[in-house]
Amino acid sequence: MKKIVYLCSQVTIPGSPNRRSDAFEHDRTMAALRPEFEKRELRIHEICWDDPQADWSRFDAVFIGTTWDYWDRPEQFLGTLNEIESVTRLFN
Repeated sequence: MKKIVYLCSQVTIPGSPNRRSDAFEHDRTMAALRPEFEKRELRIHEICWDDPQADWSRFDAVFIGTTWDYWDRPEQFLGTLNEIESVTRLFN
């Protein structure tokens, strides 16, 4: 089964103490994607774009999702995207 990352943020990921009130959109997106991905033998993982422990090379692809705090640190965000793209496929 291929592993795919849905790139999110600390303000949208479930369980975060900093979660935004409109992060239900993240939940709805995941609820719609997860079963469709599984039908295609793809496992989707929610990972924050600024997670220092993320090993992007472990995944077959990463796509940008609810990264709703990237504008607070645009240079760091773009650096992370460059890092991801250097080790796996990146989609927007």
